[in-house]
Amino acid sequence: MAGRISVAALCAVAILSGCMDGTGAQTVAETRRTIAGVTITGPHGYCIDKAASNATFVLLGACDSLYGSAIAPRHYAILSAAVAEPDTDAPIPLADYATFFASDIGRAALSRDGDASTVTLLASDIRRDVLFLQISDTSQLNAGSLAAEYWRALLRVDGRIVTLNVLSPGADPLTAPEGQAKLAAFVVAINDANAD
Repeated sequence: MAGRISVAALCAVAILSGCMDGTGAQTVAETRRTIAGVTITGPHGYCIDKAASNATFVLLGACDSLYGSAIAPRHYAILSAAVAEPDTDAPIPLADYATFFASDIGRAALSRDGDASTVTLLASDIRRDVLFLQISDTSQLNAGSLAAEYWRALLRVDGRIVTLNVLSPGADPLTAPEGQAKLAAFVVAINDANAD
């Protein structure tokens, strides 16, 4: 899991500067992608950064930044989604994930540089079959380019754990209510896209 956050952190600079063509925008906006049967899409105003996404990981940024679109989110953030392998045994309860992330090993997994001492778990809550985490990570990896505080959700979609992250630029960090609202909107977008 730390690798996923690190990828998001490394790609954050690319989103903020733009993975663009010579005109300053990517050519065709992509707002949804299916990975292993799970459809990934963001809240209104978010598009997929095709250059920074792969077969199991999707990075999303503001459509206006990535594609020059007139559609823009209310608060800018960097979103990521990762889809795990399907459960082969009995599904792990979300409460067990919450316990794991509260441990030293779990906090190391949440750290951008793998150091548990840089992470404070500010909040952990399970609502409507979703684990919501609010995290502060003071690690030096990408210090300044990303705000220390970020938000994560884990939910099960078609037998797979989907991990969603909301990060913000260090120069313009989201407030706690903004981050929580953005994560909740991301969860709704994923659930709606996979409702069938």
